[in-house]
Parts: sequence; C-alpha cells; structure tokens
Amino acid sequence: MAYDVYMFNKIGLKNPYGLSGTRSFNYLRTIDVPRAPLGEWTYSHEVTITEKSPNTNLIAVPFQATNVWRDNMDWFNHIVIENIRVTDNKVNIGLRTSYFYKNDYRGYTDPAARLHVFETHNEGAHSGWGVYIRGATDFTAITSNTQLGFIVWSFSGVVTNALTLPSNLPNRNSQLVLAYWDHSSAVVEYDHVTNRVTTNGNAVQMDIIIIQSGFTPPLKNGDKGLFLFNKLGQPVITNHYPPIKAPGTIHIGRNESKVYERPLVPLARYGVFFTGSTGNARCWHGGLKMQGGRVSIARGTYFLSGTHKTGAGNEFYSECDTIVLNRDDYF
Repeated sequence: MAYDVYMFNKIGLKNPYGLSGTRSFNYLRTIDVPRAPLGEWTYSHEVTITEKSPNTNLIAVPFQATNVWRDNMDWFNHIVIENIRVTDNKVNIGLRTSYFYKNDYRGYTDPAARLHVFETHNEGAHSGWGVYIRGATDFTAITSNTQLGFIVWSFSGVVTNALTLPSNLPNRNSQLVLAYWDHSSAVVEYDHVTNRVTTNGNAVQMDIIIIQSGFTPPLKNGDKGLFLFNKLGQPVITNHYPPIKAPGTIHIGRNESKVYERPLVPLARYGVFFTGSTGNARCWHGGLKMQGGRVSIARGTYFLSGTHKTGAGNEFYSECDTIVLNRDDYF
C-alpha cells in the first residue's frame, strides 16, 4: 500500500502499523444459550440484538462452543453449536444435543454455549475534518469512545503445551483470542475458564492477539504518538492499542478451510470426541488444527475417563462460520 496513516503502538504489532482498512469493532453483548427443551436432539436459539447501531454489521463469534457434563447416572452428555446465522439484528444459533437419560438435565451447568456479539462500522463518508484513513471506519464520527475494539495484547513465540494469558487487560468480558500457527499435529484450544491456550503437549511457534472492546482508549499526559478524537473531544484512537483490519469469514468444521496463507482464527473448544463404552470410555475436547493455512477441528486435550456411559466412537463438533484475520497485517 503506497499511502497510509501509521501508528507506533505499544503492544508490539507490526511497527509501524498501517491504519488503512481498519474498522471499529464494538462489543455489544454475550449470548448465553439455554439448554435444549427436554427430549430434543436439535434446536435453535434466536436473539434480537437491540444494541445494534444503524449501518453496521453484526458478527457473532463462539466463545464456548460446547458444553459437556456427566450426569448422576454416569451418562456423558454434550451440547455443541452446529451453525450461526446473522440476519440484520438477529443472531440464530443452531445446536445439537446428545441423548439425555430419561430426558432430564441432572449434572448440567449453564450455559449450553456462549457467543460474543460485535458490530463493525462500515466504511462511509468521512466527517470532513481530522485524519482521512483509506478504507477505514470514520473514527472521528463515533460519538461514544467505548464503541471501539482494539488489539490489547500480542505474542509471538513458542508455546510449550500451555500459555496463561494476561488477566489485567481492559475488558476480559469482551475478549477474543485469535492465533496463527503451522504444525502437522498440534491441536490448539483456548480454555476460557482458566484463560489458557493449550497445544496438547506440543511445542508450537505461535502468533497470538487478544481483541477487547467496550472501554475507553487510554490517553496519558506525556504520551507521544498518533491520537484521534471524536466530535466530543474523546480519544478514539491512541498509540496504545491498534484497531483491527476489516475481518473476513472462515468456516470452522471437520473439513479443512483456507482463506489466507497465514490466518488468525478465534480459539475455543469446538467439539467433543469420545471412544469406548460403559466402563472404558475416554473423552477429548475438540480444538483446531492448522497447517499451511488450512484450518479444521480435531481431537485435542484429553479430559475424561472412567465408568461413565457413552456410545462408542462418536464425534460431535461445530460446523459454523467465524471471523478470520490475515496474520501478515499484524506481525
């Protein structure tokens, strides 16, 4: 790109970081999906996002794509997101469930699944004053400086089995963790309870970013760098945190998908895999594999064995679209 506006940020992304093509990325809410009606194998849950602003696009990203538990009759149960559909201001989540012993929910803990919902402001007419950034949101026209999302942390290095992410960032309630790696066998997961990225025992070279939203960008006396202010005099971009580029879409599922040579994809647990039957059952989380930019769901960390009851050799995993970023825009 021949012409651009650049910022020197404090979190170690590409330095200088070009702002062309960036978008506001505003966290709106978290959807906690309720359990299925008793006796249902498939069901859907739809939410109207009343917080959506005009001329924006909604993005719903799985944060907890599966729920697994063992009931007091020792049956192993699960719920998994099958698809996500966004239409205007409505988010519809389709789910699949396992058989529930006597159609009850003994041992179940809410929620069935969890998604973060964001909106992106489209490129549009700029306000006529300030800094013009090609192909980007008109940040100066945003009237609330909390309606912004930024990359608040980045990491590039080797993760050996597990990496605990920082807990002192501005707004973990809105957090998305995206990563790129290239490995023949590693299956990578993000555990939102322990706030850890795991690689299932492998040493993996990874690039990781954390996106958060719903907070005021920092502005401190003595700071030097690029600062943009909206019409109310509030900071909307500072040199602390860069905004994200306009996100694309990738399909997450059992078959490989590829959008970029080096994609950054949201980490979560996207399924459950189990083998054996009563008295000899073993269970694994479903994480993500990535090699040569091709992404798919695969069997990850081992988490449950013993005398519980399951069907033998079953796999339950998501088939849903989610966001993808181009790693080379950031590192």
